[in-house]
Amino acid sequence: MRIPRLRDYYTLSSQVESISQETHTIPSGSPYAIDLDQLPKIRTGATSILGNIWLSVADATTLVTVEIETSPSTWEACTLTDSSSPAALEVFFQLASPSLFPYSPRLVFNSAHASQDVRITYTGMGSVPLATYLQQLYNFIPRLQASVPITLIDIATYNFGRYDGMGVASKKVWATASNIIVIGTDRSKLPFAGLELDFDLGGNAEVGAFSTTLYWKRIIIYIDISGTTWTVSTSESAEQSLRTNLVIPVIDTSKTMLAYVDVQNSGTISVAGEIDPIEADNIQNMTLVDDGSPAAHSLRYYGALSITEVDVPYAPFADGIVESFGVFLKDSGSSGQTRVNIYKCSTSDRTGVTIFSSQPNQAIITADGLEKMILCPLANFDSGEIDFTSIDWFRFEIEEVATGASDLSAVFHTRLHRF
Repeated sequence: MRIPRLRDYYTLSSQVESISQETHTIPSGSPYAIDLDQLPKIRTGATSILGNIWLSVADATTLVTVEIETSPSTWEACTLTDSSSPAALEVFFQLASPSLFPYSPRLVFNSAHASQDVRITYTGMGSVPLATYLQQLYNFIPRLQASVPITLIDIATYNFGRYDGMGVASKKVWATASNIIVIGTDRSKLPFAGLELDFDLGGNAEVGAFSTTLYWKRIIIYIDISGTTWTVSTSESAEQSLRTNLVIPVIDTSKTMLAYVDVQNSGTISVAGEIDPIEADNIQNMTLVDDGSPAAHSLRYYGALSITEVDVPYAPFADGIVESFGVFLKDSGSSGQTRVNIYKCSTSDRTGVTIFSSQPNQAIITADGLEKMILCPLANFDSGEIDFTSIDWFRFEIEEVATGASDLSAVFHTRLHRF
C-alpha cells in the first residue's frame, strides 16, 4: 500500500511548509484531477485553515505555481481559473467552491493533459487533522501481520524507521525489514533485516546514464543472499519520454524481486545516477517471491531390477532448476553396483543429455546386501545447477544393476519459477 505523507493542519504561520515542484501525473481518464500532498495556501496572509478561504483567482495566483510537462523537458505554466471546466493550460482549484469542497487539495485539469506530468510549487498548510495518531497506526499495523512483507518506501515518507512523512525525498529509498524467510541463489535462508538502496552514482542500485535529458526509466530491484550478506542488483528498461510509456524490463527469476521504481533524468546525461529525487508515487511494490515453488516427482520399481527406463517421462511444464535426486534400494544386491541416470530431453532431442557432469556424480549404490539410500544434491549436477524450461522433460533410466538388487524408489526435486 502507499503510505500517505500526513501532516497535521497547521494553526500558526510559523508552521507552514514551503513545497517546491511537487510532482504528480494527471490521470489518463476522467476526472483529470490530482490531489496535492498538502492543503495549499491560497489566501495572502492566511495563518490557519479557517482563514484559508478562497477570495479570488488573482490572490491564489500569487501563491501557487502550476506547470505541466506538455512535451519532454518542456514545462508550461498553467493559469488558475474558478471554472469547474478548465480549458487547456488552465487549472481549477475545488476550493473555488468552499461550500461544496471545504479545504480540498484537489486540482482539476483539461483532458488535453491526460497522462502528462504536473509540478506545483506552493505553501503547504498540512494534510489532515490528527496526522500524528494516524502515523502511529501505520507504524503499528505491520507489526500485527503474521508475515511482514518487504516494502520499498521513499525517504520523504519513511524517516528514521517511522512512517512519519518528515523526511526529504532523495535518490535513496528504504527496503523495510521482514520476517519472511528469503532464499538466496546459494540456497542460504535468512529473514530480511532491511537495507538502504542508493540510486546515485556509486550506489548499490546505481541508475545507468541516460542518453536523453529528462527521459524516464523503470528499474527492477532485486535482493539476494550470499551466506549472511545481502546484495542488491537491478535491471533497467529502455528510456522513454513519458512515464506512461515505460514497460517492466526482463525479470531475473533467480533472485528475489522487491519492486520497480520509475526514475526521471535530472537534466544531466551520460552520467550514472543523474535522477530526480524519488517520490512515493514512483515506487510500485511487487509480490515477494523466493526462488519459486518447490516440486517433487516420485517413482518406484518393484522386484528385481533390470536395465531399463525406470519411469514414464516427467514434464514439469514450467521453468525451473533441478535441486536434488534421491534413490533408495531395499536390497542393494550381493555384488557390483546399481546406477540410475537422468536425461533432460525436449521435442527436438528425445534422447536427451545427462544432468550429471560425470559418472561418479550419478546416483550409484554399491552392493552389500543392505538397504541403502543415496542423495545427489545440486553440487553433483553439471555446473552445480540444471536449468529447464516449460518445454523440457526428464527421462529416468537404470543403466547398471548390482546382482540381486531389488525394490527401487526415488524422488526428484525441482524448484519451479513463478514467472
